[in-house]
Amino acid sequence: MEFVHPDDRPIIMDIYKNTSEKQPVHFELRVRRPDGSILYVDNFIEITFDENGNPAHMHGTSQDITEKRNCRKKWSWSKRGCSIYRRMTS
Repeated sequence: MEFVHPDDRPIIMDIYKNTSEKQPVHFELRVRRPDGSILYVDNFIEITFDENGNPAHMHGTSQDITEKRNCRKKWSWSKRGCSIYRRMTS
């Protein structure tokens, strides 16, 4: 878990504690790269449990959505800027 952003680690712990078998889980989290940069990752997983009800295996997919998130942020700022500009010039 050392690669998961410290603020997002509770997400993982909550999934392990509150997920029932065969229930797919979808969540986003941040991953810290060795160079210190942050990736945003979209995850879809299923957890299987042992006979005692403890998590035994986790499988699923993870997708880097960093560029998508950055584009949304830029678009949001751009949209705000255009709105402010229109108000200032009208």
